[in-house]
Amino acid sequence: MENATDQKKKRKFNVIDLIFILVIVAVIAVVAWTFIGRTQEKVSTSQYVLTLRCDEIPDYVLSAMKVGDTVQDETGEITLGTITDIKTGPSVAYNPNSDGNNVASNKEGYISLDVTITANAVGSANYITIGGSKYTVYYGFTARCGMARTYFRITSITPAE
Repeated sequence: MENATDQKKKRKFNVIDLIFILVIVAVIAVVAWTFIGRTQEKVSTSQYVLTLRCDEIPDYVLSAMKVGDTVQDETGEITLGTITDIKTGPSVAYNPNSDGNNVASNKEGYISLDVTITANAVGSANYITIGGSKYTVYYGFTARCGMARTYFRITSITPAE
């Protein structure tokens, strides 16, 4: 009887135990790197000037936005920047003519908008990143400007002076 209890108490270390310990250490290292490594990463942002274009929008929408309003993505979770200038012009609607070619024309009761905003972003050679989303020239997206919500296309991105 003593021999059986001695064998239970004297368990030997084997390869499976070693693998189990290595897996636990690896999981701890990955979790630590994920949380600690990202918080230590400091990304420097720069200020950029973006021009957002909307070719046709009802003219009454202009009263819902003004210089100084914030521009957010459609979800409202990412703030892109602040409106610094709003320019209006005639709307640009593309419709087929009698030959079947698409031509630009005005649409009554509609205007075009060029909204200039300043944004803090991380820049690269091909795009800027704001709030984890990447933006390029000619990128189209729905945005909230003040109390208005509209579809814009980025027409220019330049570093602020």
